[in-house]
Amino acid sequence: MPTRPPRTGERLELQQFTGRRIRQAELCGVIAEWLDSYRYDGSPKTLAYYHDHVERAFLTFMAPKVKNLDDVTPQLIRDYLAHESRTGIAASTLSSRYQAPKTFFTWCEDQGYIAVSPFRRVRRPKVPRPHVVGFEPAEVKRLLSYAQQAPGWLAQRDYAVVLVLLDTGARASELLGLTEAAFDWPRHRVLLHGKGSKDRWVACGQKASRAVREYLKVRPPSGSRQLWLTQRKSELDYGALSMMLKNLGGYAGVGECRPHRFRHTYAAEFYRRHRDIMALRNSLGHAKVETTQRYLVSLGVEYGVAEYASPGEWLAS
Repeated sequence: MPTRPPRTGERLELQQFTGRRIRQAELCGVIAEWLDSYRYDGSPKTLAYYHDHVERAFLTFMAPKVKNLDDVTPQLIRDYLAHESRTGIAASTLSSRYQAPKTFFTWCEDQGYIAVSPFRRVRRPKVPRPHVVGFEPAEVKRLLSYAQQAPGWLAQRDYAVVLVLLDTGARASELLGLTEAAFDWPRHRVLLHGKGSKDRWVACGQKASRAVREYLKVRPPSGSRQLWLTQRKSELDYGALSMMLKNLGGYAGVGECRPHRFRHTYAAEFYRRHRDIMALRNSLGHAKVETTQRYLVSLGVEYGVAEYASPGEWLAS
C-alpha cells in the first residue's frame, strides 16, 4: 500500500491505491452513455446544458489528445480550462466548463470506470459573485397596477402570475407546470414540481389564491390542464412568460423584470421577515442549505443575525 495517493493518470498505481478495478473505456462512448441517462430521466434543459459543456466543448478539446477515459489527467484539464479562458467566454461560462465535466467524472467513479476523478486535483476557476437585486415595494405596486390594465381576461392572468411568483418564490418551470389541482385552497398552499422531480408544498397567501381563482373564472376553455394560457389559448411557455414580464416591466417603468427576479425578491423578503434559513431552504427547494446561504449572500442579505435582545437584557431586568 503506498503512503501517499498516486498521481492521477497512472492507472496501475490508482488500482493499487483504491483497490478498485477500472473498466477501460473510450471517453466518447462513456460520455454518450452518461448523456443517455438524462434523455429518459432528466429535463431537456439539463440535457442541453451537459451536451454543450461536456460533449461539445470538453470532448472536442480532449478527443485529439486522448482515447480512453482514464487517460484524462489533471494537467490536461488545466490546459482545457486555460484554452477556454483564452476564448473570452464569461466567468460564469468558464465555471460551467469546469463543473459539468466534473459531474460527469464523479458519475464515472460511481460506475467504476475510473478509480479517482482527475478533477479532484483541479481547482475551480474563480467566478465573481453576481450582484442580484429584488424588486422594491414601489416597483411591485407598479407591476401589479399595470398587470391589471392588460386587455380582457389577460389582466386577471398577469395579475395572478405576478402575485404567485412573489408569494411562492417558484422557479419559472415550476410556475409554468402548475395546474388547478396543485392548489390546496383551504390551507392556502400550492404544490410545486421542482428540480429532480421533487415536489414541495409552499404557502400561497389569500391575496394570491384569490387572484388565481378570479383568473380561473375568466380563463378561456382549453384542452390543456396547464393553468396559464397565452392570448391564443395555447400553453404559456418560458419564452412567452419572459416576454410578458418584460413588456409589463416596460409599461410599469421597472427594469430587469425577469421571472427569476421574483424568486430573488421572495428569498430576501422571506428571510428578513422570518429569519429562518431552514424554512427558506425548504420553500426554495434547495437540496443543501449551503445553496440557500450563497443565495442570500448574493442578495446582500445578512443571515444568522438575530433580531432580539441578548440574554443580559432579559435576565438582568
